[in-house]
Amino acid sequence: MAKKSDRPTNVMGLRWQAEELLRTTRRDVAAMPVKEVQQLVYELQVHHIELEMQSDEFRRIQIELEEARNRYSELYDFAPFGYLTLDTQGEILEANLRACTLLGLGQKDVVRCPLRRFIAPDDADSFHRHCQDVLKTGTRQACQARLLDKTGVGRWTHFESLAVHDDERGVVGWRTALLDISAQKQAEYDLSERKAQLRAILDHSPGLIFLKDLEGRYLDVNQQFERTFHLTRQDIVGKTDQDIFPPEQAAAFRDNDLKVIQAARPFQFEEVALHDDGPHTNIVSKFPLRHLDGTPYAVCGITTDITQRKQAEESRKETEERYRSIFENAVEGIFQTTLDGKFVAVNPALARMYGYDSPDEMIATITDIGSQLYVDPGRRDEFIRLMRTQKEVTGFEALVYRKNGSFMWISENVRGRRNQAGALVGYEGTVEHLTERKLAEERLRATLEQIRMLSGRLATVQEAERTRIARELHDELGVRLTCLKIDLSRLSTTMASEGAGVPKKAEDKIRLMVEQVDATIASVQRLATELRPAILTDLGIVAAIEWQCQDFQKRTGIPCTCVTSAEDIAMEPEPASALFRICQESLTNTARHAQATAVTVKLESRSHLLQLVVADNGLGIPETTVSNPQSLGLLGMRERVAQFGGELTIQGHHGAGTTVTACLPRCISRT
Repeated sequence: MAKKSDRPTNVMGLRWQAEELLRTTRRDVAAMPVKEVQQLVYELQVHHIELEMQSDEFRRIQIELEEARNRYSELYDFAPFGYLTLDTQGEILEANLRACTLLGLGQKDVVRCPLRRFIAPDDADSFHRHCQDVLKTGTRQACQARLLDKTGVGRWTHFESLAVHDDERGVVGWRTALLDISAQKQAEYDLSERKAQLRAILDHSPGLIFLKDLEGRYLDVNQQFERTFHLTRQDIVGKTDQDIFPPEQAAAFRDNDLKVIQAARPFQFEEVALHDDGPHTNIVSKFPLRHLDGTPYAVCGITTDITQRKQAEESRKETEERYRSIFENAVEGIFQTTLDGKFVAVNPALARMYGYDSPDEMIATITDIGSQLYVDPGRRDEFIRLMRTQKEVTGFEALVYRKNGSFMWISENVRGRRNQAGALVGYEGTVEHLTERKLAEERLRATLEQIRMLSGRLATVQEAERTRIARELHDELGVRLTCLKIDLSRLSTTMASEGAGVPKKAEDKIRLMVEQVDATIASVQRLATELRPAILTDLGIVAAIEWQCQDFQKRTGIPCTCVTSAEDIAMEPEPASALFRICQESLTNTARHAQATAVTVKLESRSHLLQLVVADNGLGIPETTVSNPQSLGLLGMRERVAQFGGELTIQGHHGAGTTVTACLPRCISRT
């Protein structure tokens, strides 16, 4: 700030001093010669002029000095730095405006305040040592501490201090310059935080990261680098690849570094490094680091281990090659299609199957599978319907066109083809040529039908032959045996009337012959009944089944219960014979193998079918016996039912018996 001029006071003081000097040195002018007086006047005039010139120079210098003082005052008060003058006790004697701003007080309020009162408690000790060093050494000293304003807000401040000397008293105080470095401190803190963040990112990165100077010496590495090669950062920094890795590997690393340095741009390299578990392949991104002026000073590298990916790629290539080999050389047709019925891929076998010269020809020709391949377009619709409700379709048979217009039977096994999002984009599967098999099946079916017809015919002929033999046994042999028995009886009566004239031995012989004839007659009747029970022909199936149950119980001693839904069920002779023979065979098997203690036979007439059930409580027939093609008795039972379009089921439960169920339709149609 400019100070008011005191020039008039100084001039009056000088005049007083001059007059006082003149009185003490005053000479008598009247006694002086005129020439001396004139000389004295001249000198006085010259001296007066000199004084006036000096006075003008003095005024000019004084004005410049005042202007300089004003400029200094402005610079002092409005400087970006704070300035303080302190005594040896640390009390403030003078402060510029910036210093007052930093302290949060006015210029009048800050005077005589101890500076230490504005220092943050945590920094009080270091600032006290700074004050002591300034006063003791007398040299320039610096420190950093936080200044607290009246609200308690701290500002990081740089203190630059110098002692004030007096020639007589020595150090009489000190001056200090204050610079607010809060922004710098915050920048340093932010920088430290960013460095810590960068270090954390580097050290937690799964890849290896390193920094080298232009000579190939390591400047820094991350923790993954340390862990991989079992070295610490201190062991690595300052060394080159030649100091750490095998020569060939180190040379390859250095060559790639030089490419980056020479081209001054990023590169990606595939490098191989030896790890504990063997060589690992890495993709290494290397790029130059530059000064602000653009000059490169280092090379940074970031590695990504692609060993597993390389192995997966190799495995995928092998798999693709195997798949391609299978695809190209498969006997079955293999295909991929779109949802709208266009082939995406077909193998040579499928192309040959359809009569095309190559897969490409077939793909180009067939643009709508439904209309161009299927003889019945509805089969394609059925296929689409099945694929919408199932993940895959197996054994889908269809009649299709070949290239030359001929037909062939195929069987398809198909599944949906989906993209990465899981959306259905098409179908893929295999195709089997069924034409030969279809023809063989047809021939087999016809053969089986012929065999069945022959078997039915044989059974009919057999039943007729049984009936004829049973009739002849009954009509011929039975009658003759009866006549013989009558003749023997008459002979015995005649001999008895003659009295003692007949030997006793002859009587006994005749009686024995009568008994043998009776036994023969019984055997003939039994054989005739087994061949064709007359009751089946005369009284029907219900009476025949009841008689069969009674005869079984009589012969085996096993209780046999017969249950029927009606007293009589009208049936044609042939199916009635079939049911009777099935019942007969079932009871025979029970007697031979079941070890049963009870048997139940049910014969029911329902609206559309006749059902015969034979159940015992024996050991239970094994499943292997049921399915054994060598079980001729069971096979014969199935054939008897099949002749009339019926069905036979045999169920056995271990320890719980066997159940045989035969069902015949009421409206019999011979097959």
